[in-house]
Amino acid sequence: MLMVACSCALLISCASLSEIPLTRLGTPEHHVVTGMKLLDHGKYVDARREFELALKLSPDYAMAYAGLGLIGACNGDFKGGLDFLVRADKLIKTDAEKAFVALALIRFNTLRHIACQRALEPSLCAADQSNWLEDSKEAFSIAVKGDKKAAPYLFLGEAYLQAFELEKAAGMFQIVLDLKEDYVEKAENHLKLIGKIRELKPKTAIGRRVACAQDVNRAEVAALFVDELKVKNLIRRKAFRDFEKTIPLAKDALSCRLFSSIEDAVKLGIEGLHVYPDGNFRPRDLITRADYAVMIEDIVAKASGEKAVELKGFRSPFYDVPADHAFFRAVMFVTARGFMEPVGQLSGSFSPFEQLSGIDAVFAIKKVEAYLQTRR
Repeated sequence: MLMVACSCALLISCASLSEIPLTRLGTPEHHVVTGMKLLDHGKYVDARREFELALKLSPDYAMAYAGLGLIGACNGDFKGGLDFLVRADKLIKTDAEKAFVALALIRFNTLRHIACQRALEPSLCAADQSNWLEDSKEAFSIAVKGDKKAAPYLFLGEAYLQAFELEKAAGMFQIVLDLKEDYVEKAENHLKLIGKIRELKPKTAIGRRVACAQDVNRAEVAALFVDELKVKNLIRRKAFRDFEKTIPLAKDALSCRLFSSIEDAVKLGIEGLHVYPDGNFRPRDLITRADYAVMIEDIVAKASGEKAVELKGFRSPFYDVPADHAFFRAVMFVTARGFMEPVGQLSGSFSPFEQLSGIDAVFAIKKVEAYLQTRR
């Protein structure tokens, strides 16, 4: 579930690949470089094609196998990806190939760690080695030899970030900026994220993990509300006794390690965190910004007794949230109180169907917490 592969087809005139002389397809190095650029942009099908073309030209090319290992990790196939990396390590012939494979290992370890942390079933975490960060640091010492390049610092910084070692991560990203080469924009974005995390100071393990995530699923949001926000202490439980008696069972969440949080969120009747008619909770479904606005509005209303304001005839300030949309009131509620911010301050957009980022989820919770304290 970590990432979704892009589905693209390669069209080279009307001829099949086998009919085109390999000499016209470039060098193995060229295909690997192209493949890595495509991988960085999430175009995994195209990237795989480039790595396979490199192997057609040079069947024992270590860097191509390392690229295929990363493709496996990006698609959640960590066993297959690791097999490719092991093969790449055995085929190394030059220092450049050794550094490239070491870089791939750092990225592989981080992706596998993220997948393990987000796995809903505890057994899936067996794939994440406890010493993944130490392995990555050893790989970094190999990758950084020779000319000082930005890539090793960026990828080790991302590993430190996922381990929540913020100071070390920030140090790595600052080196990327100082080098003024590749990945400058990524490093800047990571440093901004670290600044926000330091400001928000999430208190729980789920809060810290979600803060570093690019997106958030229904199970994680339930845990965030229950553990980080302590929503059970905020909402008047007596108002939901009858509701709790009739709560349906979330069949697909029974084996989920976040089941207790899911159950509590559903029992509290938080709008948007319900069990569907088929009896499933769908814990892996990703949350959109509109989804989250509805949930936050409902929690604040239940916790404070604040009644919804009638917005009939009110003109929307966001071009992508018309006043007749079902979630319009919730969007106005969360933005007016500063719980959520517009995506485009100048363009006037809220981006309701964009996936909610982890840091925005934590930001809203901290704002809600402060808001409710003033109303006690």
